[in-house]
Amino acid sequence: DLPTPLQGGNVLVVTAGSDALTLLPVLPAETHHVCNRHVRLELDANGSLTGECNYGGPGSTGAYYRSSIRRHSAKDFRKHITEIIASTVSGASVEDLTTSDDPLTGECRVKYRFSTPHFAQLMPGGLAVVRLDVLSRDTVPAFPAKERKLPIKLDLLLLHDEVTLKLPPGYVVDELPDRAEFTSLYGHYESSYAVADGAVVAHRTLRLEDRVIPVSEYAALRKFFGAVAKADHSSVVLRKGD
Repeated sequence: DLPTPLQGGNVLVVTAGSDALTLLPVLPAETHHVCNRHVRLELDANGSLTGECNYGGPGSTGAYYRSSIRRHSAKDFRKHITEIIASTVSGASVEDLTTSDDPLTGECRVKYRFSTPHFAQLMPGGLAVVRLDVLSRDTVPAFPAKERKLPIKLDLLLLHDEVTLKLPPGYVVDELPDRAEFTSLYGHYESSYAVADGAVVAHRTLRLEDRVIPVSEYAALRKFFGAVAKADHSSVVLRKGD
């Protein structure tokens, strides 16, 4: 493996008679910058939720999570994970937090369960509205400023998300978000929703390219991430069956 900050950079290899810089490679996203995230959610008819998150990856992704685990005490790491999930699932509490680290593959993973008393927005007429982007919001950079004076560095990233929401007894799907897919110079995004075996299953892929974005492209970059955020913010509508 090669540390992420060094990938794509120039280094001086100290050898006799050599003073030239060597360009280090950016390792492939599919093997070194990929993060596979699985979330299983179970919704109660009263709007409460229990869930399980399991995510991680090899290469640079594994190194990122490994570093985070090592620099926190067990108590502080639980607090860190709780803050992450609570930023998208209001009032969430975490339990059964575990980590795994495979020395052969370099894959480091984080797994935990969580719960919250209030997740679904219960509406008149027996409708319930939920959003399934419980992990994706912290991976989409936000650029609220309309203008930019300095370039932006994007790091290579490949996310594969699968979120499964088990429906409450007596509920059916009333409306699903449309499939979304778009590509730009800065990355690729796609998401889809389907119903299977009494559950809503959402799939999401986000790839960011290793690029330095000049100020002249700032508006186009904001447009790309704005489209990603809009697709991520889509809601699933459930209703009580007849």
